Amino acid sequence: MDRKVTIFCVLILVFSGWITSAVQIYLADVNNKLLLNNSLDNPFNLVRLQLNIERDKYSPLDLIKLWLENGWTAETGSLRTICFNDRSRLSSILTENEISIACSLVEDKEDGL
Repeated sequence: MDRKVTIFCVLILVFSGWITSAVQIYLADVNNKLLLNNSLDNPFNLVRLQLNIERDKYSPLDLIKLWLENGWTAETGSLRTICFNDRSRLSSILTENEISIACSLVEDKEDGL
């Protein structure tokens, strides 16, 4: 009887480690996704605000070119961050064609640095 109890206790300990590890891996993955999503809020809001302020004077692509020419790193860095991590976030403020061109502009600029 004691041997069965000992084996049962050891099995519970072994499986509890596996279960705990699986839960920890799952929670870490959920946390990483949440952090990435929230880390893109600030860059997106900055780009959206700047594009909306100047929309009556410049087209979005002309404004992005102006940012690059003038070295406005807050705007171009924010746009680059969004382009590398989640381009789809830009779809609410730019067309698909504009997203492709804008991201290639900031990526090309980074290559030239």
